[in-house]
Amino acid sequence: GDIGRHDRTRGSVLILPEARFERFALKAGLNSVFQSDESTEWLPQAGIDFSATDNLKLYATYSETVQQPDYQTLYYTDGLYRIGNARLKQQQVQNSELGLHHFFSVRLDGRASVFQRRQKHAMDWTKATGASASWTATDLGTLDVLGADAALNFRAADDLTLQLYYQWVEKDDYPFYAGLYELDYPEHLLGFSGQWQVSREFLLFAAQTLRYQTDNNVRDGNDFGAEASLGLHYDPRFAKNVRLSFLVENLWGSNFQAIPGLKPRPASFSTGITVAW
Repeated sequence: GDIGRHDRTRGSVLILPEARFERFALKAGLNSVFQSDESTEWLPQAGIDFSATDNLKLYATYSETVQQPDYQTLYYTDGLYRIGNARLKQQQVQNSELGLHHFFSVRLDGRASVFQRRQKHAMDWTKATGASASWTATDLGTLDVLGADAALNFRAADDLTLQLYYQWVEKDDYPFYAGLYELDYPEHLLGFSGQWQVSREFLLFAAQTLRYQTDNNVRDGNDFGAEASLGLHYDPRFAKNVRLSFLVENLWGSNFQAIPGLKPRPASFSTGITVAW
């Protein structure tokens, strides 16, 4: 279409040997990435697990990744809404994480972690001036991300599972009027979800998310959002390889703009079918 005809290839080979001891598991290796128009990358991957007790595991991981900009980011320009940037370089990311996973009982377990991510040549669509300006594909340079998350999983019964999730994220500040994706993120996110196997044929599931999004000049309305969904899977006895699904999204009709400046859809209903053979 408007971005022209382009093609490229990407492949990788991961070598990640692992050694296990009585309470430790160690793994370290390399992921070699081959891409069109780029030099071969040799990216380290490493991790350590420590079983402090039979119910508590501590872990630490480190990894690196690379990602070329997509074609729309590089080449798409309409003169009004978006301006691409063919000079963008591929993004290089360093990921570190420390965490724990604890089983409190047969029915209750929890995990918590802190993570740090450094993105070199991080990309975002940004505006330098008012809301009427175009979104411009921008190299942010190096973007540092710090965060923490935690989750509780509770199996209230054999057919009922509940989860509570929280995440906090902090990123570098940049002197742009607005950002579209990388610079628009939830500083605080709290989620509740659950699924209930009502019967052999019916599985009911629901999710409620509460978020406080970072400030964005383009967003119309509040930075607080309460998004919910409700769904049902039906596995008919007469067709063992078929699943029918029914889903209601934006259950409460929230007006929160997950993409700044773009009004959300009202409560919507969809159906689907999955066939396995």
